Amino acid sequence: MASVETWLRRQASASPFLLLVLWTAALLAINSQGQSFLAHDEGYYAQQARVMVATGDWITQHWFDGLTYDRAIGIVWLVAVSQKIFGFSEIASRLPVMLSSLGAVLLTYGIGRRLVPQSVALAGAAILAVTPIWMQASKLAHQDVPLAFCSLLAIWALLRAEESDRKFGWGLAAGVALSAGFAIKSFMIVPIVGALAPYMLWEHRRHRHLLNPGLYVGAVIGMAPVVAWLAASYDLYGTFPIETQIGKVIFLAGKDFHNAGPFYYFWNVPATAFPWPLFALAGAVIVARSDMSRKTLLLGFPLLLLVELTLFKTRTWYYALQLYPMLSLLAGVALVALAREYSTGGSRWPKRIATLSGMLGALLIVAAGLVYFDVIAVGPDRTRLSLVGLLGGLGLLLPLAVALSNLQSRSAALFGGSFLVAPFLAIAALFATGLWGDYDPRFRQYLRQPVLATLARAHADETYVIGDSDSGKDRGMIALESPGIVKSINTPEEAPSGSLIWAHESRFGALGVNTETATCFGEWYVFVRE
Repeated sequence: MASVETWLRRQASASPFLLLVLWTAALLAINSQGQSFLAHDEGYYAQQARVMVATGDWITQHWFDGLTYDRAIGIVWLVAVSQKIFGFSEIASRLPVMLSSLGAVLLTYGIGRRLVPQSVALAGAAILAVTPIWMQASKLAHQDVPLAFCSLLAIWALLRAEESDRKFGWGLAAGVALSAGFAIKSFMIVPIVGALAPYMLWEHRRHRHLLNPGLYVGAVIGMAPVVAWLAASYDLYGTFPIETQIGKVIFLAGKDFHNAGPFYYFWNVPATAFPWPLFALAGAVIVARSDMSRKTLLLGFPLLLLVELTLFKTRTWYYALQLYPMLSLLAGVALVALAREYSTGGSRWPKRIATLSGMLGALLIVAAGLVYFDVIAVGPDRTRLSLVGLLGGLGLLLPLAVALSNLQSRSAALFGGSFLVAPFLAIAALFATGLWGDYDPRFRQYLRQPVLATLARAHADETYVIGDSDSGKDRGMIALESPGIVKSINTPEEAPSGSLIWAHESRFGALGVNTETATCFGEWYVFVRE
């Protein structure tokens, strides 16, 4: 009998994780038929990994005919391993990040279980999976979602160390996770460590993490692969790799590289993660007024991290990805509180917010219709955009439908869950239509044309590109879409006779190539060197 009860308890504790796996994987699995890389920075990592697999050189960071050591090596290794196993493709290149996103959702729940009630933890993790910008980033081969996974793993391990007798082991895990974050994105792990300061310092008397030797041993063990990579790179190229790594951080810290302005995150985060930052703000007020423990993590971590990212002069949407797990838990606090108010019938706020959601849904459905019938001109994507708007609008109507249904049970779970439907449907439509996932299909379409497809296959190992600095994005896309490894040259004479050459129109006129022997594809000319 005891064994049956134990089994039932394990099943009950495992069911939220299973639900979250199904919830998140359902979105991650949706793809359009056509896929193409986002040139910056996804294509950069995918191409570096592709060259790494092709050459067998797992040390050097190549970019065409030059070296580039301005990024950490961790993400390139992860993408290269996936490409080695599954072959080169967009899905294979994105798989490590997709798995990191799934892991981050589960860790958000695991962290939430130790900070907030289980229902809030489950709601917060589910919200993270339907945060638009997070889910879009989850299917891009880049650094920031794996970095978020590493930071969440470290936080989870520290919380486990508080409640376990095996403090050294959990401290070891936290140290390895933080060092893995350094391997993924170099010095950008520093703001995350800094954001942990309120928890690590103000609550030190209780958890004693800073006196746990496992934390430091783990950090040293986790740094070993990076140190070995830098040492091997130093043997090959001297101080260039180390100087470039440090120089990139100094460059980004000293200049507003994207000209985003000091208030960038205050509008970008609400816009790209709508509506959850608004819920998170309400949740932060609830947590601040409560006697909830570990507010230094729930409130202190995202607040201090936001300050750090704002002070760092280069500001981008992907730096903010580190905020969303904690913001999702705060949003979960507000959503569960709203659902409980609905179930008790003690407040008008649930119906008011549901009405606002319904009004937004109706507006979105009308806008979708205007886009579909070309009253609002949006270009060739009107059918796909109208589908996204229609599904998102229908989802936004659901909370109002539940509120008006006058169900006797007044289920809090049903009302709270209805707010998750709209972003789920909209994100699913964005993936299914290729608006997310098929970012630059031009060169794939070029290479599918019979004449060029035949040439590309015949010259898979002899393809070259000639372009200037303004055509760098296109050069990368040509390399990614070509069947073999593409090399960069300045003149046709640098390529062997019989090679296939892509030349940008800005350079083509000076090459002395007969235009009758070249085929034009947009801004590019393709010809075989005689």
